[in-house]
Amino acid sequence: MNASGASLLPQAPAPVDDRQAALTAEHIGDPVALTRYFEGLRRAVDPGLLARLPEFAGKPYPLGRCREIRDAVLALLLERVNAPREPMDAALSVFLRSGGIGKKTWGVLRDSYFQNALQFGGWYVDVANDTVVASKPPVEVLPAGEAGMVAVRDYRHFADVARRYWGAEVYRNAVFPRLAAYFPLIVVYPTGAAEPAVGSDQVTELTRRAGFRPSLDALETFPDAPATVAEALARRAGDEPLLAGDGDPVAFVEGYVTEGRQGDLEFRRQCVAAWRKVSAPTAPS
Repeated sequence: MNASGASLLPQAPAPVDDRQAALTAEHIGDPVALTRYFEGLRRAVDPGLLARLPEFAGKPYPLGRCREIRDAVLALLLERVNAPREPMDAALSVFLRSGGIGKKTWGVLRDSYFQNALQFGGWYVDVANDTVVASKPPVEVLPAGEAGMVAVRDYRHFADVARRYWGAEVYRNAVFPRLAAYFPLIVVYPTGAAEPAVGSDQVTELTRRAGFRPSLDALETFPDAPATVAEALARRAGDEPLLAGDGDPVAFVEGYVTEGRQGDLEFRRQCVAAWRKVSAPTAPS
């Protein structure tokens, strides 16, 4: 799909310029029809997801499954627009081929919680609107400018929402100092699961573009994790060099800045690969 704006962070909402507004109005301008269309896609994917993902952290489907639902609906939509079966399939197909934005989005919604959604031109499309409060309608379609979704600004912004939304505790990552350039936090979820954070392409790219300054700020702002948390995480490290526990995280990050590692995409890949080895298998999306 099309994702306008090379300078945008990954999955950040895209601004709606005059061209996108015109394409939206021409091809997919009816929010009621669009809502009904996405409700149909959601009904189509729900049975398979329910069978595969019946609960999350003790909560029944669809609670906590916004990413999985969003991705399943998008996969079905891509099948449909490539072989249209109904008018909205065809309308979206023409819209996208004409240069309309169609993309995944992730960020902070209404300063309250993290949400995975979709953007089609001037529309914000949430196909997992019932994954925080199950009584809400499953699909919400709003003008993108009115939806209230923004990209994560920095680690303090992330931590504020993580505490309110997930009930998480947030600490600095002194457990894996070599990983702290891209993962300067340790998040402990109410279930007791813990992991370095933030496991988001959007936030790691924000950090890289800012020359690791957001990570240095986080390391100076947040306290160390409790010893029990640190010890449990360290036991999962294995023999991965980037997960060695000795040294000071601030010194490592400052050294990476001096070496220009923020421009080293292979270093970023290695950090993400190491993070996956110690990430929490049941972390919320």
